[in-house]
Amino acid sequence: MIVFKLVYNRKKQAKENSQYGLIEIQAYLEGSRKRKWLSTKIRVKPTEWNERDKKVTNKNKDANKYNYNLKRYIHELEDLQFEREFKKLPFTFEDVKAYFTFKKEKTSSFISFTNDEIEKSDLKLNPKTKTQHRNTITILKAFANGDVLFSDLKYDFLDKFTNYRSEE
Repeated sequence: MIVFKLVYNRKKQAKENSQYGLIEIQAYLEGSRKRKWLSTKIRVKPTEWNERDKKVTNKNKDANKYNYNLKRYIHELEDLQFEREFKKLPFTFEDVKAYFTFKKEKTSSFISFTNDEIEKSDLKLNPKTKTQHRNTITILKAFANGDVLFSDLKYDFLDKFTNYRSEE
């Protein structure tokens, strides 16, 4: 059986209260030392995370939304596992990974879309403008630690990105 739990700032990226740490789901195979880490793409400051209760505190304006999504991820994974067990089918780390991959495929990549738009020849952009757009996309990918989906583009994400840019 795979056990799921929330882990905050596993890679110790948020060393100060002004930095954001990533909340991940740890999938742990009971009776084994095998573990997988799955990103929730939710980032909060250390003062906004309650380690004992494993949830975002009310110091964060989006705490209710974040906590709802974190609970939903865990419940959906557990439901999927019980459903597979009920049908006498194995439930593996690949099934866990497929759950997140399927969720990602349902939403499209903002980064890929933007890169395609920049490169299109029918957009008659100045070469300098294209370079500025590419630089912004590179910074955005560094901020998000990878791809950015259209579904990620919400006010709080953009606000955090703006703050990240102003801190540089």
